[in-house]
Amino acid sequence: MNEPKVTIPLKRFLLIAQCPEAWQELDLYVFRDEAVTFYVGQSQLAFARV
Repeated sequence: MNEPKVTIPLKRFLLIAQCPEAWQELDLYVFRDEAVTFYVGQSQLAFARV
C-alpha cells in the first residue's frame, strides 16, 4: 500500500501560510534530519497542530 507522504525542509514548511489541500488528510508528522528523529506527532490536521 502506498501511503501519501510529504518531505520538505523544516525552514520551507515554516514559511507555508496555509495548509495545501493535498495535506489535509495527513495526520502523522515527523521532524528529523538524516540521523536523528527530533519529534513525532499525530493530529486530526497535523498542519494546524505544528
